[in-house]
Amino acid sequence: MIRLVLITVISIFLLVDSAKAVLVCYRWTEEDIKAMVPSRTTETERKQCEDVLGYTYSPDYSKCGGCSCCQPQVLVCHKWTEEDDKAMGSNRAPEDEKKYCESVLGYTWTQGDNAKYPECGECWCCKPKS
Repeated sequence: MIRLVLITVISIFLLVDSAKAVLVCYRWTEEDIKAMVPSRTTETERKQCEDVLGYTYSPDYSKCGGCSCCQPQVLVCHKWTEEDDKAMGSNRAPEDEKKYCESVLGYTWTQGDNAKYPECGECWCCKPKS
């Protein structure tokens, strides 16, 4: 029982810790701005971001590249196109696909371990959801 609890706690820690690395800017919508006025302050922004949206607030803009409200990045499967197949060749290894996915396409190589990216399914090359 203790072992199961310990494994669960470690798993939750790893998921929370890994989520920090995949935060992207959330841009306030008109509805968000209306909800924060007439007295828009750091505290009303924090409440809107964390309490209403369920995202991460970063008052010093450090967590997600220049925004105060950070949302998790959603990645989906990138299915290889004919162009991808031609560029990588028919006798390619997973290392070739990894290099192509990351360096050429600029996507995230997960090698199918998509616990952090459930919308990517079983894909190995995942792209931001558009």
